[in-house]
Order: sequence, then structure tokens, then C-alpha cells
Amino acid sequence: MYRGWQLSQHPDGLLLVAPSGTYHGPLDDFNTILDALGPLTSASELASEAAFHALEHPVPAPGVPRPRAYICSPFAARDGESVAQHVLWTQCLARLAWEDGYWPVAPHLYAPQWLTDAGEERATGLAWGLGLLPPCRVVYSFSVDRPSRGMIEELAEASRLSLPLRTVAYAELAEAAGRLPHAAFLFAS
Repeated sequence: MYRGWQLSQHPDGLLLVAPSGTYHGPLDDFNTILDALGPLTSASELASEAAFHALEHPVPAPGVPRPRAYICSPFAARDGESVAQHVLWTQCLARLAWEDGYWPVAPHLYAPQWLTDAGEERATGLAWGLGLLPPCRVVYSFSVDRPSRGMIEELAEASRLSLPLRTVAYAELAEAAGRLPHAAFLFAS
């Protein structure tokens, strides 16, 4: 979304959605969007700017399934405070993927609810998570100096599958935290 305008993915093509909720389209590319807007006015200039900004990550129209994005970030930690920080990082990556029009897949957020992070259960959880990669269109990864063993395995599998990687820096995660329901207060600045 850009200044209230957004692009939505639709089976027939892209739809340009005005802040009022009205649709323009289906559209094929940026030039078609400009043609659909007609003579330039301040509103159409904003719309064209929004369209250019959003073309790479259109938001699906209501009722249209979102493609999946795999979330790759550290989870394991020495203490509960660090685990909470890692959970928040994952939530922020998932929020960014959602805002880019994807359905986030973050197995390390939910598998630890019933699996331990050690031994056979960890290996089973990681194998299950790796099995969720093939239907994904992209991998969102937190840019860390030293990726965890699980991240290394996930990134290797994503590379083997030729999935595109969107690496996210800490500053972008911090900004996304402000758009999370119930979690922004946890983010350390």
C-alpha cells in the first residue's frame, strides 16, 4: 500500500485499488496502469506513483489466495528473553511478507508449541519445516551475522529449490514492529 493506493493480484491481472476502495483494471503492466488513469491530475499522479511503488509486490484482492513466503530467522537461544526477541523478529518478518502480499509460513513459530528444541524432536521439526518450502514463492530471511544451524539448512534448501531470497535488515524489522498488533512494545531500539 502506498498513500492509500495499492495493487491487488487477481486471476485476470493486476487491479489498482484507490483509497476509496474502487478498482481499476485488470491491468497488465505499468503503462497500462497509466493509460487506465487517463489525464494526469494530482490524484492520478499519486496513483501512478503508488502503482510504480507496488508493482513488484501486489496485494491479492479479497478472495484471491496469497502465494506463500517462507520465514527464515533464528529461534533457539540461551534464555527466555532471547527466545522472545527471536519470536518477535519472526513476527516482524511475517508482517513484512504479509504486507508484500504473501501468506507467511513460519514453522519455527508454531512447532515449538509441542516439540522440544533438542534431539530427535528438533530434527523432526526441522524436516517438517523444510517440507513446507517447496510450495513457497520466496524466502524472507533476517540478516544476521551468524545464521543458526536451522537457518543454514533452510537457506540451503531454498537455494536448491531456486527460491528468491528477500534479506531483511534490523532497521526494517524495527519499523515493521510498529505495525504488529500487540508486539511493538517488545522491540528494543
